[in-house]
Amino acid sequence: MAHSTYAIYQTTTPHHKFPFAGCCIYCGSDGQPGSLKKEHIIPEAIGGRLFIPRASCLSCEQETHAFEGRIISGFYGDVRAHLGIRRGKHRKWPDQFKVRSISGTKTETHEAPLNQHPGWMMGLELFPAGLFLANPPTDPNLKAQSIRPVLSNASYIEHWKKTKAKLVLPGDGRTFVDFGRFLAKIAHSYAVAKLGVGMFIPFLTRAVRNEYPMNLSHYVGGQVSQYKPKGMVALHDLSIGLCSAPAFKSELIFVNVRLFAPFSLPSYEIIVGQATRATARP
Repeated sequence: MAHSTYAIYQTTTPHHKFPFAGCCIYCGSDGQPGSLKKEHIIPEAIGGRLFIPRASCLSCEQETHAFEGRIISGFYGDVRAHLGIRRGKHRKWPDQFKVRSISGTKTETHEAPLNQHPGWMMGLELFPAGLFLANPPTDPNLKAQSIRPVLSNASYIEHWKKTKAKLVLPGDGRTFVDFGRFLAKIAHSYAVAKLGVGMFIPFLTRAVRNEYPMNLSHYVGGQVSQYKPKGMVALHDLSIGLCSAPAFKSELIFVNVRLFAPFSLPSYEIIVGQATRATARP
C-alpha cells in the first residue's frame, strides 16, 4: 500500500472545535432549524476531545449513540474509571466494580474496589480491509484475527497472572458489526472534519446509518501501512492520508485510528472514500 500522510492530530490537546458542517455528515439532511447536533469524532465517554458543530441530525445521532454505547460498555468497560474519565449526565463512578471470572467450569461474579479491578479492554485484531487485498465486497463479515484482553491496572496484572481463573470479557461475534460501525463513524467524521463536507466520495455512511449493504470488511480493517505516531503518545491517535489499492484506479482516502494508544491496543486503517479533484492534497 503506497500512501502519504496529510497530518497527525493528537487528541490529548484541549477540546478542538472544527468548522461547523451545516448539514448531517451521514445522511446529508439539513434538519430542522437548530436541530443539528454537534458530533464528537471520538466519543466523550472514552476521552474524545474533537467535535464538529451542527453535524448530525437527530435520526443519525440516535443511531450512532446506540452502537457507540454498546461498544463503550462491551469493549472498554470500566477502564474509563481507571483513566479518570468523567461519566455522562453528572453520574459518579461506584465504589465497587464487578469482575467475572471462570475457574474450571464455574463462572463467578464478585465486586472489587477500583485499585483491585483489572481495568480490562478488548483488543480486537482485524484482517486488513478487503479493498487493500483486492477481495470482493462482503456484507458485513468484519473478520477478526484474534481477540485479546488488555489490562490497564498495573497493580492487578501480577495478581491476575498468579490465579488460575480467567477473566470473562463481554462481547461476541455479534458485536463485531457494531465495532466496525464504531470505527467507520470515527474515520468518516474525522475525514469530514479535516477535508470538509463534499470534498470526497464517502464509502462508510451506509454502515454508520445501519443500511445494507454495509461492506464493512471491504473498508474497515487492521493497519497495513508503516505509519507510527510522532512525538508524545496520545490517549487516542488519528491520522489521515491518501493511498492506493489493487484494481482501484482512483486515489483513496484512509484514516488510521489508534484508540487507547498507550496500552498498545491494535491500530486500524479505514478506507473512508474516494478522492476527487476537490480533495485537498498533502
